[in-house]
Amino acid sequence: MQDNERDQKGRFAKTLRVWTPDLWEEGWIDNCGRFRVYRPDCPRAFELGYALRAHVVWWLEHGECHPDGTNLHHRNGDKTDDRIQNLELIEHGEHARRHRLKQGAEVACDHCGRIFRRLQSRINSRRRDGSMRDFCSLDLVAVDVAVNVEP
Repeated sequence: MQDNERDQKGRFAKTLRVWTPDLWEEGWIDNCGRFRVYRPDCPRAFELGYALRAHVVWWLEHGECHPDGTNLHHRNGDKTDDRIQNLELIEHGEHARRHRLKQGAEVACDHCGRIFRRLQSRINSRRRDGSMRDFCSLDLVAVDVAVNVEP
């Protein structure tokens, strides 16, 4: 990853090798589980010259970065598997929707028994009245509120 060379005054200076596919494992995994590599010439590189390996792989394969408003999605869910065949270009909203669907849990409607998926943020969340009932539609929530209103 680092070669030690001497600068003009004879002192050792750290130099970083620019990442290429031949150096596939050179880099580091950030705190979000994504692989970062040193590639300062990549248009999506961060301030110190590091970029997400998936972005560099896409850029090298297609000759341009993915457009704003899109995301590179890892088809198999492994954020460190940056092979080009595992990367899919999708719109930002669709990417967020796919990841939200992976999270959460299936619950049964307290009214009709229908099974539906709840977002992670809504599991074990209480309603204004303090209850934790689950309904498959907002119409049923409104009915439940109207029935349980104290006179």
